[in-house]
Amino acid sequence: YLLGEIHQRTAGTETSHASCVIATAPDWDHIVRAAAHHSAAQWLLDPRVHIFAGTNAHCAFTEWLEPRTAYLTSGVTIGTASALSPIAEHILGVLSDELRRKTSEDARLRQQVADRDRARSKAHWADRFRSAIDSGHPLRVLVITTRYSTYMHHAARGLTATLINKGHDATLLIEPDGHTKMSSVTYLRAIERTDPDLIVTVNYQRRRIGDFIPQGIPYVTWTQDAMPHLFSPDTPVAGTDRDYAVGHLERSMFRSTQEATARAACMPVLASETEFHRGPIDRARANDLACDVAWISNHGETPADLIKRILTGAALAPNQRAALESLGNEVQAFLNLPGLPDKLELLASARDRITRLGFNPSDTEQLLLAYVMPLAERTLRHQTARWAKDICERRGWCLRMFGLGWNRTPEFAHLAEGPLKHGEDLRTAYASAAATPHVNLGSTLHQRIFECALSGGLPLSRISEADARFEWKGALRSVLHRTNQQITGNDEAEFYIADHPELMRTAALQQRLGRPVEASSFRMLAPEANLLRDDVILKSLPAISDVLGDPAETTFATPNELEALLEQAIHNPTWREQLSRGIERRAKAGFTLDAMADRMIALVANGLATSNEDF
Repeated sequence: YLLGEIHQRTAGTETSHASCVIATAPDWDHIVRAAAHHSAAQWLLDPRVHIFAGTNAHCAFTEWLEPRTAYLTSGVTIGTASALSPIAEHILGVLSDELRRKTSEDARLRQQVADRDRARSKAHWADRFRSAIDSGHPLRVLVITTRYSTYMHHAARGLTATLINKGHDATLLIEPDGHTKMSSVTYLRAIERTDPDLIVTVNYQRRRIGDFIPQGIPYVTWTQDAMPHLFSPDTPVAGTDRDYAVGHLERSMFRSTQEATARAACMPVLASETEFHRGPIDRARANDLACDVAWISNHGETPADLIKRILTGAALAPNQRAALESLGNEVQAFLNLPGLPDKLELLASARDRITRLGFNPSDTEQLLLAYVMPLAERTLRHQTARWAKDICERRGWCLRMFGLGWNRTPEFAHLAEGPLKHGEDLRTAYASAAATPHVNLGSTLHQRIFECALSGGLPLSRISEADARFEWKGALRSVLHRTNQQITGNDEAEFYIADHPELMRTAALQQRLGRPVEASSFRMLAPEANLLRDDVILKSLPAISDVLGDPAETTFATPNELEALLEQAIHNPTWREQLSRGIERRAKAGFTLDAMADRMIALVANGLATSNEDF
């Protein structure tokens, strides 16, 4: 009974860690009797459960444990009265010896890696990267990730494969299975063995991984998500001349514009051409996955359940919990208002509401990142999924919902197909659907759009206020560069729409999107204009028209617009193919992991070649 309970309660979820369970018994009769009296099929066959019984149990356990020295092995020990035997004492002794060995190994590796690091100057690393660019000498790259995520480990695998294809010696460090956690020894052994010229991690700065990562080795934080720790002033993503940031960046991640300019490259949307392409697919699997509309998302958990999960895991007083539940209801109501969903307006409203609720100012940004934004994204996805479901049911179209959690949502359970494996399954699903809707509050642009088009599918995106606003910013930035207009001090510049083709084109686009332009010109003060023209993040962000072509053909804002696009995709295959090919062509031009690998290496090389200035 005890073993069954422990097994059930440590099972984890599809993307979280499930604890390894070690069971010992005086002899195998204990295990046989337990299996006979309780439903033991699940825990007996689970590879994370290991049973050691008999007089030699501690020897077998020692042999099993030895190759796992690099991983975490500490945990909770639970015993029954009958199990308090010499075998149990031996097992605890083995664990104690293992901890001492691990501590000793950690100290040895730290010293060895630190000594090697101290012997290498910045000039050494600059020479390594310059020879890689000038002469094609391969770099040794260690890519670190975790399997306990929905997407990070796929991105890391894709980057590792891309680097290898480009001739570099790339190694992926990841947990070997779903019931193992890495320790400092895991990381240190990998660094000792691979002797990397560059370490790349997804979403974690050097100091967030641990103080055992050498300070001298060039390090890149590849940001994928707006995780709270990425915005911490204590651990800037590019805080030294050996630390760099690429990916989906925001200005608040950096201490200054100069720091961002010298040590960051904004590459918010990237897809792997190695995994997603228009090559042959398994026809039998394509028939299994075929549908008119494929909804692919791991956000099946309802907004209400998300609120409950987040608040249950937080240390809150009853009045704080009630206040945040009320805030959650307000967030959902905000996203049900007519018009384009506006991230900036939502954050401003939520920030004001959190302040009025009496929370400390230091908690505000954490609540926005860890509660408000996840809830807003979830609400928008479920609202759009509801549009797609209602349209398909009314029109008789086939809708299939792939991903985590939809089978546990009563409204969508009958459409749920379960998660797709990243790679061939996902590629086949994209190619086998007439259209794949996509939703993201922060920006329409996302790697899933490119993966879909590279695979031969057609992504249709729900447009947000941020997308529409950024079209104007992109056009104004283009005007500033083309005219080379210098604006200084307190000067103000005025740009008449009719005088600039970029602004005329954007005005026409806004009208097609149902957003008539009322002003005849734009006015900007010098700080705003200079930031728009020169900011490294803004300069790297593409407008949706740069990627999707005409947003009037590839984006929607209402159920009626979604239905019109789905009808075209389902009944006009030529139209669908042309749009898909156009997005694919633009993706290959600059939004793939291949392009990212080159830009990342060039960024580090340039940073190492410059002065030691601390921004």
